[in-house]
Amino acid sequence: MSSNAINRVSTVPYLIYNSIGLGVCSYGLVGVLARKLPPELEKAGHLQFLTNLSLLFTMITIVSNFLVSPFTNDKNHWFNKLNLNLNAVALVLESLVTMIYWVLKLFLVHLIVLDSVPKEEYIPLGLDLTIHLFPSLFLSFDYYFIKKTSFKLPFFQSTALVCAATGTYWCILESLVTADSKYPYPFLNVETEKRILIFVTVSVIGIITFYTYEVLHSIVQSTVYEFEEIVQVEGKKEE
Repeated sequence: MSSNAINRVSTVPYLIYNSIGLGVCSYGLVGVLARKLPPELEKAGHLQFLTNLSLLFTMITIVSNFLVSPFTNDKNHWFNKLNLNLNAVALVLESLVTMIYWVLKLFLVHLIVLDSVPKEEYIPLGLDLTIHLFPSLFLSFDYYFIKKTSFKLPFFQSTALVCAATGTYWCILESLVTADSKYPYPFLNVETEKRILIFVTVSVIGIITFYTYEVLHSIVQSTVYEFEEIVQVEGKKEE
């Protein structure tokens, strides 16, 4: 299967892969937006949840994966660089969503779900996996096994992107959550100083996650694909 300057697969398989991703994410978004919110969260609406905002951002990123196809033989094209930044931010956001959500859901559920929500009204497992696990797996597979190179963003740029993402979420929350309502996640219902500390901590985790992925990408490339190239060379020699 032929590749290009950006991806290890040709255009058609990559479009199919992204079509599947967009379809699953769309299903998840429609499903979660159709769910009724608890009374104390109704006023701020569904966009107060980082999960939903990250899912929307991931869908925008997938659309950019479609649009970047004509330029994949020129990795220096401006749209390729934009697409690279979108993928980097989406992967970090979805990874944060997955890590934070499942750790709290499995071990400290009272920090992620309001006490007023009975267990029978929790998000069904299928939908839960669709919005809280699938996006990070989809983006990770694309990054490790389809993308030829890592993001390779300068430290200042990657840090700025992560901080901009968390800062934007802070601003969205502050604009949506009123004095007579609660924050969407119980662990955010604390004093402003503690909430700032939580956001700073999440930003630091996001930056660490980004550079961990950079290292892992190099490991995958050096083990999986270098071995694959050696096998191909040896096969040609035998011919």
